[in-house]
Amino acid sequence: MDKKRYLVMTFGSHGDVFPMMGLCAELKARGCDVAFCSRPGTREIAESAGIEFIPSGDDAMYEENLRNPDIWHPQKAAFLVVGKVRELIDPSFEVIEREYEKHGKDLVVIASMLVLGARLAREKWDIKLVTVHLQPMVFRSTKEPPKFSVSGPDMRKFPRWVNRCMYWMMDVMLDFLVKSKIREWQKEHEIKPVKRGVFGDWIHSPDLVLGMFPNWFARKMEEWPEVSEVVGFPNWEWHESDDLSAELKKFLDGRKKKPVLITPGTANVFGGQFIEKSVETCRALGLRVLVATGYKEQVCELRDGEIWANYAPFEKVIPKCCAVLHHGGVGTTARCIGSGVPQLIMPLAHDQPDNAQRVKELGIGDWIAPKKFEIETVKPMLAKLIDDITVERKCIVFAEKVRQGNGIKCACDLIEEK
Repeated sequence: MDKKRYLVMTFGSHGDVFPMMGLCAELKARGCDVAFCSRPGTREIAESAGIEFIPSGDDAMYEENLRNPDIWHPQKAAFLVVGKVRELIDPSFEVIEREYEKHGKDLVVIASMLVLGARLAREKWDIKLVTVHLQPMVFRSTKEPPKFSVSGPDMRKFPRWVNRCMYWMMDVMLDFLVKSKIREWQKEHEIKPVKRGVFGDWIHSPDLVLGMFPNWFARKMEEWPEVSEVVGFPNWEWHESDDLSAELKKFLDGRKKKPVLITPGTANVFGGQFIEKSVETCRALGLRVLVATGYKEQVCELRDGEIWANYAPFEKVIPKCCAVLHHGGVGTTARCIGSGVPQLIMPLAHDQPDNAQRVKELGIGDWIAPKKFEIETVKPMLAKLIDDITVERKCIVFAEKVRQGNGIKCACDLIEEK
């Protein structure tokens, strides 16, 4: 009998939480002893799935980040997130310490890369650690580097030595924010200090690193950690209820044309302008509209054939839409691909530009920079995605590829082997 205790840890929005909860649900279904650790606001998600919940950190910091406009700034966003991550080191480490006291070497920690306390705990007690990356962007490659920003150059056209210099400069800036805290902690616990590149090599566990996306979305490169495995998209979704609201179900199941889904992301409180321009574009094309956001104050006045939903489970909603206008988060991107629906992305920061570029290269969508997001520019792009038979065929092909895979199952197979 497996005596292992699995502790799954992450911080962030639903896009960060759902995939990790998917791992919890699969491990629990296999009879494993598993607990989920995150900010207190995610307790309902865990407990409704029957998963033991352990709070860490606080929701106040999360909400503070959401309300900071820099969280979506193409240059400032990464530094804001990394600066806040250092504040989560102690709370996450303390949770692992308590779990280690109970379970010892039977403890296996499964954590997203921003849970630095997990990486430090691995150094202190030599426990098994699985690092989970939801997006390809966090894997470094000088041969095929990701697209880091909307306006930045295509680094793949540069010599590899130029890209090495780029990564070096990135390390200098990011290390400045977190290395002092990490070294202070390592000195206190008599652990060998980390050298340059906290977010280069060090964040990856020496035991197992999971890329939660398929190899046709991003193939494993020679510079990735040897222990890294690409497993597929983690299409797991939490359902607040068993069904759609009556109003939403009627809207989607009508005999009229399929609507366009407009969603700025669960963590975006600054999506009002994006929603308004998207709605106006759909009106110009004579398209029905579904706006999905938890922040009703963002939604402009809607007309007949247009509806707002506070809760819209993408698993059920996206297949009933003709296109999706969104921010480029990897969760929404994956759900669109799996549903065979074209997507038009307005990426802002983080992994969004890279996800958007990969979608465009697959021929199943397109992207447009925020500065160019105007009705006259978006209108022909959206119309082409909806009407182009080539795009439709490619969407069908890649949707089938997603259905043939099972990222959650493959990930858990590898985790249990550890």
